[in-house]
Amino acid sequence: MSLILPKLIHGKQTEITPQDQHALAAWSVLTVLLLQHTHNRVTRLVIPASDYADFYAAKSPTALMKVVAAYVEPPGWGTSVEAAVEYLAEERGMADVARLLESDGLAAPVDMRAYTATLRLGFWVVHVMRFGSAEFIERLNPGSPLVRYLQPIWPTQSAHAWPPGSLAEIGGMMALARSIDAGVAIA
Repeated sequence: MSLILPKLIHGKQTEITPQDQHALAAWSVLTVLLLQHTHNRVTRLVIPASDYADFYAAKSPTALMKVVAAYVEPPGWGTSVEAAVEYLAEERGMADVARLLESDGLAAPVDMRAYTATLRLGFWVVHVMRFGSAEFIERLNPGSPLVRYLQPIWPTQSAHAWPPGSLAEIGGMMALARSIDAGVAIA
């Protein structure tokens, strides 16, 4: 991963192999876990303590997570602002998810904690989705029009060319951060 992340951050064309995807997903989740403690929070922390223990044990994202990568031109492209980091983590409700699972005859969530976290470094954006149900997260897929702008990196997929379409075409990072509110497709 040490060779691919700088290419992604600088918006360079490359191929992301399954091994790269695993390393990028693990690094991304670890970074999101740590960033929760670097940002001043008026409200309580959104990432449950169990995620830290689960990540430490597995050294990778868990079955309750899906991680996607995206591409967007950074604000201030071509200036020192380009190097800035953006981060947002938000708590998500599990009540609607639990009702969906029940109506589909699936097992109840293992816990009622859920969050999304979005991180941008240069041109590279990563979006971590964590819901308290492995069945739900497995069926969670980006809906149209997001699908052409996102590349799954966890669970790992076959190799794919980078970059995908630019999120700027559909509203930038907020389109990604709000994708769960707009309703993602459940396969």
